[in-house]
Amino acid sequence: MFRPTLTIKVEYPKIELELQGEKSEVIDVQEWEENNDLSGTLLAGIDKLLTRNKIEVSHLAKIDVKTQQVRYTSSRISKAVAQTVNYCLGLDRE
Repeated sequence: MFRPTLTIKVEYPKIELELQGEKSEVIDVQEWEENNDLSGTLLAGIDKLLTRNKIEVSHLAKIDVKTQQVRYTSSRISKAVAQTVNYCLGLDRE
């Protein structure tokens, strides 16, 4: 079964969601400028990207976060979402 990886890239003010195939090839990208509203737009962005590519969240291999902004709120929100989804899918128990 096809199991893509979703990477959340936080480079304020830009947020980029990158969907990658099993060989790390980029399948699709969703990006937008964040206006201190990531807690309200991140899940909608993920849903839009997955829906556009006809992928269920349960088919993801994992969600990663890449950021250089360790103390920034958007980084924390992104990490919390990634950790929660990975936990719910049983991906962090390996």
